Amino acid sequence: ATQTYSVSAYADDAPHTLAIGGTVGGTNGTHTNFFVDDVTLSDNLTPAPSQCTDGRSDQTINSFTATPAAGKVGGASNLGATASSGLAVTDFGIDTPAVCTVAGSTVTYLTAGACTVTADQAGDGAYKPAPRVTLGITVKQDQAITGFTATPVAGTVGGTSGLSAAAGSGLTVDFGSDTPAVCTVSGSTVTYVAAGDCTVTADQAGDATYNAAPQASLGITVKQDQAIASFVATPFAGIVGGTSSLSATASSGLPVTDFGSDTPSVCTVAGSTVTYVTAGDCTVTADQAGDDTYNAAPQESLDIEVSAVSKAISLKKTAKPATYMFLGDQIKYTYLITNESNVELDPGLTLVTDDKVSVTCPAAAPVAMQAEVICEAMHT
Repeated sequence: ATQTYSVSAYADDAPHTLAIGGTVGGTNGTHTNFFVDDVTLSDNLTPAPSQCTDGRSDQTINSFTATPAAGKVGGASNLGATASSGLAVTDFGIDTPAVCTVAGSTVTYLTAGACTVTADQAGDGAYKPAPRVTLGITVKQDQAITGFTATPVAGTVGGTSGLSAAAGSGLTVDFGSDTPAVCTVSGSTVTYVAAGDCTVTADQAGDATYNAAPQASLGITVKQDQAIASFVATPFAGIVGGTSSLSATASSGLPVTDFGSDTPSVCTVAGSTVTYVTAGDCTVTADQAGDDTYNAAPQESLDIEVSAVSKAISLKKTAKPATYMFLGDQIKYTYLITNESNVELDPGLTLVTDDKVSVTCPAAAPVAMQAEVICEAMHT
């Protein structure tokens, strides 16, 4: 309120101090001190009016901060400030109540946008009120990356996968690689360079409304392809009741020991041996499961025709000389026996008998298929 006082003028030109004091009556009859900011004196001198100033010291508010400095929707920061006077700064306010609110020294963020908080220091008997200061805080919404996948999920050297992910903000997600020696990323495609552990990343940098999303990562195991070659059965032909040995090699150099049968009614497999049960078409398989470096090889199959046992031999007899010329001549008989069976023949089957001579051919071991046994005998 404006107060009016009567002042006596001095006749000299010297400066003088005007002391103004008083009381303000309270409703309960008590009194309190009051302070004067500026005093204007009106008189009949020229120029007029004269100006008197407040005798208290100036002060300013310094170091107005919010911790944390950035705001996120649903979060809060603590406000702090100091005054050059040393007086406490505790009077905080808000200029943007739709974006943020203040209670005591805490600012709470309601929605994304620009939040402006204020700080005041009212002064005391020695210091004038400090000029108000403001602090701008950018408030953003948090976001997260979800659904980070690679298709296909497994990596093969020389191959690629498509990367996909979504951000809660709906903003575009950027992809990268933390292991460029194993895999590289271009756009949303990861290319596998070498066997090993590939780590790809997904980022969303945010915008004026959303904070940057925490980075998401995805681990992909990358392996080298391999193939099975030289899959054979020895002997290749199958005879009911007989067996063959199976063997194969893998391009990885890993051993191939996993053999099986797709036709167990015709043939069975134990280890690397196939046993022929009945006549028909036998299909055996070879697998290589891979390891930390190589993928499992595509399964290879081998078809073997299994026949029933068929025993047959041929005999060719020759004589030299062909006939007798004189009494007492000798003729040398040669017997050529060929095994035309589909199995080995027991040595006992090579006994030759004719009307002139009986001889056991020298077959000390089983006679292989298509093998020959030669016998000779003299007749006088």
